[in-house]
Amino acid sequence: MRIAISGAGIGGPTLAWWLREYGHTPVLIERAPAPRRGGYIIDYWGSGYEVGDRMGLIPALESDGYVVERLRSVTASGRTLSVLDARVFAQITNGRYLSIARSDLARRINEACAGIETRYDCTIKAVSQDADAARLEFSDGTRESFDLLVGADGAGLSKRLGSLSIESMRESGLEPAAITSLLAKLGTSEPVTPQTDIMALARDF
Repeated sequence: MRIAISGAGIGGPTLAWWLREYGHTPVLIERAPAPRRGGYIIDYWGSGYEVGDRMGLIPALESDGYVVERLRSVTASGRTLSVLDARVFAQITNGRYLSIARSDLARRINEACAGIETRYDCTIKAVSQDADAARLEFSDGTRESFDLLVGADGAGLSKRLGSLSIESMRESGLEPAAITSLLAKLGTSEPVTPQTDIMALARDF
């Protein structure tokens, strides 16, 4: 099957790699003119780590990533407010955990996708379909047919939209940081609530 994938960040190329492994022909479509740089330092573990391991990426990711031993919350003058021992995350995942810049993760996945057609500075302007194919019209005016179209561009993610988007925060002079603790609440009757103090977050984890 010839499969168009809209989005060449992390999810799109990962899917493309696996599709090629199973004999399909993926084509990545990316609106950015080149691979994106920057982004969060992210925690890489769980199902994502498992997929990366099966792709043979872990040695490269470990060389690019970071082993975080502790997290400190400090004031503008550098005074420590709180400290969180981050080694517990490696312990509870049996060492299958690392921190890595999003751009480094994306770069390694894209390197693994060498030979897969990737079209940068290109968007899908229109889609139609019939019983045989998905027919796409691209931003350069060309039209092509594919057996399947997959959206992996994150267009609906809340972080890209609205007043709390990363872009709007940076325009206001703020550099966002994200810590996710939702998994600690799964399977319990406790509500998920925001925490402004890292020690309160640690106690609740």
